[in-house]
Amino acid sequence: MKHLKQYRIPFSGLNAGKHNFEFDINKKFFDCYEHSIVKDGNLKAEVELQKQENLLILHFDIQGEIQLTCDTCLKEFMSPISIQERILVKFTDEDWTDNTEEVLILSKSDHELDIAELLYEYINLAVPIS
Repeated sequence: MKHLKQYRIPFSGLNAGKHNFEFDINKKFFDCYEHSIVKDGNLKAEVELQKQENLLILHFDIQGEIQLTCDTCLKEFMSPISIQERILVKFTDEDWTDNTEEVLILSKSDHELDIAELLYEYINLAVPIS
């Protein structure tokens, strides 16, 4: 899990406006998730963070290829993948546990956003159904 620390965005020191981040996703990333459908890949995630006073808007553009297994012959192959997603991050001091697919709630005392779980979900949900 030490490997996943690089997928954190420290937003507290950023000025209002847009900021861009890039993350490489490979076998080491997928090895951190024991039950991942995807076991290997070579992807680049470009994340645009738009910081506002009480809100963050993140746009994800994930491009590359993932290793899949053919359902017919069980042979492994590389499949291209292209993902575009967006999520809103709101801040509150209230006890809030209702995160939705499009809105993530953080405490006002949080200073960084861990996007590893989001990247993992976006990639695994994009795997074509056979």
